[in-house]
Amino acid sequence: IFLNSLSRKRRREDGDTNDNAVARVDKEMLWFDDRAITPTTLAKPFHVIIGTKHLEKLKGILQNCVLGLDGSFFPGDSAKRAVLSLVLIEQTRRHAFQLALDLTSHESGTSAVQFLKIVKEKVEAVLKEEWNVALVTIDKSNALKKAVGDVFKSVPISVCSFHAHRAIHSAVLSHVPGSGRRPYQAGDRIPYPRTTLGQDIVSSFQHVKASRNAEELCARQGHFLYNELTSLIEDASQSARLIKYFEESWFCQNWKSNWVSYALNTATMQQAEFSTNNHSESNFSKFKAE
Repeated sequence: IFLNSLSRKRRREDGDTNDNAVARVDKEMLWFDDRAITPTTLAKPFHVIIGTKHLEKLKGILQNCVLGLDGSFFPGDSAKRAVLSLVLIEQTRRHAFQLALDLTSHESGTSAVQFLKIVKEKVEAVLKEEWNVALVTIDKSNALKKAVGDVFKSVPISVCSFHAHRAIHSAVLSHVPGSGRRPYQAGDRIPYPRTTLGQDIVSSFQHVKASRNAEELCARQGHFLYNELTSLIEDASQSARLIKYFEESWFCQNWKSNWVSYALNTATMQQAEFSTNNHSESNFSKFKAE
């Protein structure tokens, strides 16, 4: 009904009932759980995956593709239900294709594993072979990271650039409150608060991310933390807090290999800089608005 209501809104027509909207769905175009959504079934995951006809059209780019997995909670929902989103990115032009959505009781590893397994099964039924994925991007969620590792074993996992930059800007606003927000400009497509200082720090962090080996990473990490941050931030206590943030959140063993280039680049993946999940975030905003 969400997709149907958006279409009707564009045509300035009245809304529709869920039953009428679902009745018009071609099961070959959109596959979904064939059960009613009731207060009882809301506690169980509800999967929506694009249908066989669309998967057939995407067949040429399904193998060795880049996937983006993201989750978002409904604001004000006491049950803490969540939507999981899986998008496919065509590597050459960076076009995003929505593969599947999942309305689930909460954003947990168990829910994500079940969701990914069902999508994988549907895709492999079209491919008639094992689905090989080149890279999966996520936000910095331990639950999603484990779920991807369980379903797509040995596939590199990368932190989505969109989420990484948003998190860094948020940390700058938190630890350096006097930095001042950068005003939005016409045509601005970055939907989160940021500062000029934050942008400078993100640019410096990008240089660290581009390290070609462990030795280069070590050198760039030290320069970034103890030279660049301290020169960009005059207040010693504020720079110390931000240094601690980067050490604990980005240069830690649990996440370092999921964002530095040399750990992600392979013979078939020479550039692992993907912002897959901004596509999901855009859909989440529309979904929540409905």
